[in-house]
Amino acid sequence: MYRKHRNKVLQLRKTCAKNYLHHNTGKGNGGKDFWKLIKPLVSNKSGNKSNNIILKEGDSIINDPLNVSNILNEYFVNITRSTGCEN
Repeated sequence: MYRKHRNKVLQLRKTCAKNYLHHNTGKGNGGKDFWKLIKPLVSNKSGNKSNNIILKEGDSIINDPLNVSNILNEYFVNITRSTGCEN
């Protein structure tokens, strides 16, 4: 069932990408415009993704980089205590 749905989603993605290219090619003046059009379809580095880490601690949302780094640091420093592998 998973593979069936995955294949359907991949087929839809390919169809949408093909339609997107078909409707948007031919516009613009060449190289740079072409690669701006193609990049979101083929790259994981499309440039419009946020690099901010957002955490949910209880009922509060934490997005301040300093607070996020302190929470993650505390978690990874103390992770061995929860596994029983403490020296």
